[in-house]
Amino acid sequence: KLDQATVLLGIAVDIAQRYDLPLVVARLAIRAASLLGDRAQYERGLALAEWATIRYSEAGNSLGQGLAHYIRGLIQCNRGKYVEAVRAFESVFVHFADLQGIDLYIASTWQCLGYLHHKLGRLREAQDCLARSIKHLPKNADREAHGRLAWVRAQLASKCGEADLAAKLYRQALDHMISADLWVDAAFVATEWTRLLVSAEDSADKVRSIIDSLTSLVFPLQDQSPLAAAAFAELIRALMEGKRPSVPMLDSIIMKMESERPGLSARLA
Repeated sequence: KLDQATVLLGIAVDIAQRYDLPLVVARLAIRAASLLGDRAQYERGLALAEWATIRYSEAGNSLGQGLAHYIRGLIQCNRGKYVEAVRAFESVFVHFADLQGIDLYIASTWQCLGYLHHKLGRLREAQDCLARSIKHLPKNADREAHGRLAWVRAQLASKCGEADLAAKLYRQALDHMISADLWVDAAFVATEWTRLLVSAEDSADKVRSIIDSLTSLVFPLQDQSPLAAAAFAELIRALMEGKRPSVPMLDSIIMKMESERPGLSARLA
């Protein structure tokens, strides 16, 4: 319900400005920038994030400046500008350097950098960033945080040819996403996991062994995204009919679901 959320944020900004609350306005601007990024209104989102950066800088608020750069990184990533996104996320650490109690923010930033280096083909840098993310992720972080980290690690392990490790991490990511009721992401993880098994030419029994995990996603997925549910049903139907899905088929399913899922989570903002 991004349209409704955008309207409500606009009302909140008007109220905060009326009562001369610049830091509140800046934080709302970050929220709005995140929403605009999710709606593919990248230029507007970046402009708001830049405006928030200036307001936080004027107030000497390091945490706010770091968060503004974090949102800039997310937006640049989601528009496919990976190099620019790396610069934005690296800027986060400049402002977080002397702050305490923000391990979750730091872990998420390292995770995003790991994802970006992976997309850019910089596998060694990606591994280093994800190792740092693991180090900083608090033990009491929620299931979504653990799930997203496992997911990126699975993608990287797959790219590095470590199929067994990737499968283990996909399993972890799927369990976390299901526990967090993130059904679109769970379906995405499950499809990538299936693609890994097919690409690695694992046995048909091994591929079919994840059917139970897949079928449990169908009904909750329909509520969140009928489009993703329809695409996902293609995979389940093929598996239940004893067919071995092809890599092109799985790529097609992933592309259909991609439109339903923002590239990176902005929940920390």
